[in-house]
Amino acid sequence: MAISTPHNNKWLFHQLLAIIVCLPLPLASNRPWAWSLMEAWIFSLFAIWAYLCFKNKASLPDYWKKLWLPITALVCFAIFTAFQLTPFNLSPKPIDVLNEFNWNQFSIDPHATIEHLLKTLAYICLLILTVAAVNTEERIRTVLKTFFFSGLFQAGYGSLMTLTNIEHIFFMKKTYYIGLATGTFVNRNHFANYLIMCAAAGTALLLIDLSQEKAKSWKETFVRLLRFFMSKKMLVRISLALIVVGIVLSRSRMGNVSFFASLLAAGFIWMILTRRVSRNTILLLASLIIIDLWVVGNWFGFEKVQARLQNTSASTETRDEVIRDTLVYIKDHPTVGTGGGSYYSVYPHYKSPDVNGYYNHTHNDYLQFISEYGYIGISFIALFVISSTFVTLTTMVKRKNPTMQAVGFMSLMVIIALMLHSLVDFNLQMMANAASAVIILTLGWIARYIPSNTQRRRH
Repeated sequence: MAISTPHNNKWLFHQLLAIIVCLPLPLASNRPWAWSLMEAWIFSLFAIWAYLCFKNKASLPDYWKKLWLPITALVCFAIFTAFQLTPFNLSPKPIDVLNEFNWNQFSIDPHATIEHLLKTLAYICLLILTVAAVNTEERIRTVLKTFFFSGLFQAGYGSLMTLTNIEHIFFMKKTYYIGLATGTFVNRNHFANYLIMCAAAGTALLLIDLSQEKAKSWKETFVRLLRFFMSKKMLVRISLALIVVGIVLSRSRMGNVSFFASLLAAGFIWMILTRRVSRNTILLLASLIIIDLWVVGNWFGFEKVQARLQNTSASTETRDEVIRDTLVYIKDHPTVGTGGGSYYSVYPHYKSPDVNGYYNHTHNDYLQFISEYGYIGISFIALFVISSTFVTLTTMVKRKNPTMQAVGFMSLMVIIALMLHSLVDFNLQMMANAASAVIILTLGWIARYIPSNTQRRRH
């Protein structure tokens, strides 16, 4: 294939930016009508682009072949999900619910599994479209800015609704999490997780333009600080603080913990691997932690998050019991699971009497994926994440371009945050969060293999 130019994919790039902004708007794309609209948009866009490729009016960049591993991992996962719809039953220990549903397939809930299959196919299309559209350094920066401004809108909107007690999601009155920031999300934890991804993009923007030159005197240091306060970087820093306000106002325990933990871990690894351990780098990362943790947190109620963490105990939480029951569930269906999206149908038959309420998710993405897809299915997701982590680390070591290194930082921070948050929540069940994560991890692969001279191409 010929190398694609910014011209023939300009329309595609603008559509991708629109998708990034729109994904969280319709209740995190977590309603059938919402995710169906997003899927239709993505599939239509992919079909148009594929047709243009057939007509030699569009193409993939040459380095797309280097991304065979993440594409293969997601394609295999989609094939496995389709396999769950085949008419077999190899469950080692049938349960009553199987007979109630006249189960003759791997999936106990074929309708839900089809929904999950369509989402997976949409993520694959989104990955390929990202590779096709984001083919210059300038476009990489634009994607970072789009995520950042989307997070700024979500944080500002969520904070405004909470601080003014209006409590609406657009024209709908909120019925859950009253008094807590949720933006256009229903669940505060998913809202916080999305803001973390956007905050990672904002931090990457600051790292791109971070000067590595040492000041020769205190006078020069003062001049640089003054220039910083008068520059656009200060606007980015203030906006980043506003995103952190949104995370704090969500009162999400693991949302706040995963943000600061992932920022510290990714920042430390970034400094070591890129060898950019300078006074400016340390001051920037230290300010992100100190200012956001103490100043912003104390002004906007970080003590309430601390109280929630301190008051969390086995007696006040039922998630431990849900996990205990889910482990029994997994033991009965370890190989191929009970089908994508089937957890809410199967879990009630494993729920113990000491568990109150209705659980349609495990509140642990690891266990939910294993229960629905078995160890075979989860291996494909693990391959996608592990390979993306390795490429992200390699990018920070091999690439000398500040933009590519910053993208490596962003991808690593998002991976760490998701891995931590997935221990106690189900963010990856939300299309807005999962699709955003796919785009960000794809950027990590692009940053590793995109030619260094792409930034010199003109639009």
